Formats: sequence, structure tokens, C-alpha cells
Amino acid sequence: MGKILDIPTQRLNKRKRRHRQHTLSMPIKLGVTSVGFITVMVICFLALLYLIQANRTATFGFKIEEYDNAIAELKKEKADLELEAAKLRSTNQIKEKLEKLNMQEVDPTKVSYYETEGSLALEKGEKPIE
Repeated sequence: MGKILDIPTQRLNKRKRRHRQHTLSMPIKLGVTSVGFITVMVICFLALLYLIQANRTATFGFKIEEYDNAIAELKKEKADLELEAAKLRSTNQIKEKLEKLNMQEVDPTKVSYYETEGSLALEKGEKPIE
């Protein structure tokens, strides 16, 4: 057989404080096998707690990555929609301004150009021709 470990225990009677306190002593005897078994159980429990915590951390990491990807995708979609909205606004504004000014579309085949003799712009210091 292995060695035996004696651990004395004391129990205090705290019900009556006026009287003398009585102590009872009962030795607990644990063998080497019992101490080894308890040690292995404590180590297994701590390992289980570590695995649970590591699993939670990894799970949260994956969720954070998914949320980051979703945020990036939504930001890109927002930028695309803002660009499209700006294009639509500018086109609509041009059409509205054309309607207000009563302008009509010009046929490019019926356009004639005015030709002049001489230059239209004056150089610096040049006097206009009369």
C-alpha cells in the first residue's frame, strides 16, 4: 500500500458566543491513489475550461470577420448607389433646365456655320478693325 496523508479538520461551534468554543477533530485519510485521482480530475477540468474558452474566442473571431465582410460589401454598394443617384440627378436637372428654357434638339445635318474673314480674337495690344 501507499503512504497515507492525514489532514486534521476542525469544526467550530459558533452558535453560542458566550460559552466556550468546542472543537472536534476528525482526521481525513487520503492515499496516494486518491490524491493522484483528484489531481488528474482537476487537470481535466481545467483543460475542459480552456477548450471551451478557446472555442468561444475562435467563434467570435469568425463572426467578427463575417461582420467586417458584410460592412465592406455594404459600403461598396452604398458608394455605387450614390454614384448612380448623382448621375440620375444630373441628367434630370439638365432635362428640366432644357424644358424651362424652351430649347429644342438640333439636327446635326442641318447645322450651318458662319465664316468670317480675319481673326475673331484680338491679340494683346491689337486694335479692332472698323
